[in-house]
Amino acid sequence: MTSFKLVPKRLITQELCDLASTHNPATIKYIPHTFINMAIVKRAIRYNSLLIKYVPDEFKTDEICMLALDGDIDCAKYLPEKWRNIVLQKNS
Repeated sequence: MTSFKLVPKRLITQELCDLASTHNPATIKYIPHTFINMAIVKRAIRYNSLLIKYVPDEFKTDEICMLALDGDIDCAKYLPEKWRNIVLQKNS
């Protein structure tokens, strides 16, 4: 567990979220969606592709989906349908 989870919501800032994700990219699980940005997303996916399940849909770009799939094919179930279909076609 990360101590970030224990921070009261009223004290969470963009700077705190950026710092927390730099220290531990898995904190994306606890960062409110309004504070998630592309840098946090990339950091999380490079750390562990399966963290894609915590990424808001608007950040699941082609670049992020490719990055996630390069790390772990099992993350496909958390990707947009377009990418799940590509994975299915490649594995057929």
